[in-house]
Amino acid sequence: MADTSILCERIHYRHDHKWTAVVEMSGNSCLLCTACVVEMLEDQTLSIVRKKHILSCFGNLTSRFAAVVVDLLMQDERVYAHFLGTLLGMLQMTEDAAMLERIIQVLLQLIVEVKSEGFIKCILEECEKQITNNSNKRSCLPTFTFLGKLLDLVPALVEPLSLHCGSLIEQLNSALLFPDENLKTAVCYIYAHLYSSPVAAEKQSVICQEQLCGLLLSTLDNAQTRELQVNCIGCLKQLLKYSHLVSVMMNPCIGDDNSDNTQLFQCNNSLPLILKKVLLSRDETLQIASSQCIASILVHSPQLYARLVIHANIPEFLFERLCSTSDVLLWSIYSCLLLLVEESLFFSKCNAVYGIESLVRSLKEVLRHNNQDAQKQGILLFTEILKRQPVNIKLFSTTSVFKDAIQALQDGINDPSLEVATEAACTIVALYRLFPRVSF
Repeated sequence: MADTSILCERIHYRHDHKWTAVVEMSGNSCLLCTACVVEMLEDQTLSIVRKKHILSCFGNLTSRFAAVVVDLLMQDERVYAHFLGTLLGMLQMTEDAAMLERIIQVLLQLIVEVKSEGFIKCILEECEKQITNNSNKRSCLPTFTFLGKLLDLVPALVEPLSLHCGSLIEQLNSALLFPDENLKTAVCYIYAHLYSSPVAAEKQSVICQEQLCGLLLSTLDNAQTRELQVNCIGCLKQLLKYSHLVSVMMNPCIGDDNSDNTQLFQCNNSLPLILKKVLLSRDETLQIASSQCIASILVHSPQLYARLVIHANIPEFLFERLCSTSDVLLWSIYSCLLLLVEESLFFSKCNAVYGIESLVRSLKEVLRHNNQDAQKQGILLFTEILKRQPVNIKLFSTTSVFKDAIQALQDGINDPSLEVATEAACTIVALYRLFPRVSF
């Protein structure tokens, strides 16, 4: 291969000149022969190191001269299809991580530049064939990874994937049973895309959906790597958009919830307990996702699910996480607690009493920021607690917390945002009704 060109002098003489183009790079003329590229990648005697260099150079050229590369390949669609097939075949024959990354990068570049539905369909069919015909799911990891990135790049592919690649979809659940967290991470990423589309989600059989719910909860509960935890809970967020799947995942915990029976949560893979475990992690991203998942559950049926969440002692840990300075996390927790305070059990279990100090401190912190959504949501939560707190249960355990609450509300009234100031004024009215002798 010449120093400034992508061709192989040993075989280049055999190729028609139509497969060669000249481009200028860094002041030098560079020859690109697509026929040489294909033959070199197929040559079993060439080292991975050399093929890696070829793909890297080809990828750089494609980035800078996409039209030239596409014109060369599309002179004969059979050649382009053969090139794609070669790259896809290399996914399962290569173990070098850097090489796999370059293969996937070039595949995605070509797909984006050519924009052919016919070729994309062929790619999906080839991926399906690789996955369904391979009993060793570990070796399918590169194909799963490529599929996830392809769906990321072309989200519209989710629906044709669900419609025409049923065998591939069926293999996803079995892949979650394989004891490899990298494989599970890639599969969860695909599932997150799949269930982001209501049309694609509806195409999945009830049995597969129910199996996925159980497998996903088990995977999240036992996940060790952050990557798997993030992708797993990202997939869970998509599943929680569908009320029937929420019912499936919460069903093991539903029983006689009129009694204060915490034994409801001794079942395996209890979704509330798993989300509490994620909430207790030290990872802020996971904490945000956990609180958002809890809120997603409650939105479907506060009357049915709020008691289950409260029995899992989640509210007190939500209050505990209000020590954060992240506006996104604070807003997510405020939103979640706003749904929980609609349930009287929240107050009879003294969650408001336990959490009021944390809430006041977080309000003082968030009012120093510029995020009006978080500020309004926090003040609204305080208002709802004041309105609903039973008169026979003392809310403020110390005078200092009460004084801090008043100071926080005064800061809210002085906020330059009219909406924040108005919300703070409403909270002061609620506070005055609960404590009529207080002076501001």
